[in-house]
Amino acid sequence: MTIETLIKEYTQEYNVDTTRGQCYNESENLYWWLVEEQGIDQEDLEVVRGEFLVDNPVLLPLTLQDLKTAEYDQFVDTIDSNIYNMYEDELSELIWEFIQEHHKDRVQEFYTIPHAWVEYQGEIIDVTVEQFKASTGNITEDNYIGG
Repeated sequence: MTIETLIKEYTQEYNVDTTRGQCYNESENLYWWLVEEQGIDQEDLEVVRGEFLVDNPVLLPLTLQDLKTAEYDQFVDTIDSNIYNMYEDELSELIWEFIQEHHKDRVQEFYTIPHAWVEYQGEIIDVTVEQFKASTGNITEDNYIGG
């Protein structure tokens, strides 16, 4: 059975949470499923914590959790609208404009998103990559940084 077939089986059998912030937990779950259910040697697997390079941070979309505490306070003070009743894409755009205007030194950070995935014999297995499809054109190994 190929690794692609295994991953397809895994994602059909389990409800994989592809929302931002769940990648490490989902990668850990996949890792242990591959070890315990599929008998893959732990020596051949690794859960990697790294970053994912996106083309357009606004399309993630950005959320209030992307702001540091002081930035959040400043953002809330400078925005005239009720941010808690906004559409997700509207809020994301406002956050991006705020960062570009008030925190230019952090702009580049928004293009590299903390992320986790599983590596099996050098191959990247990312069951949560769906979260980046809107913000990134063609996803390749070049989008995965570090570990």
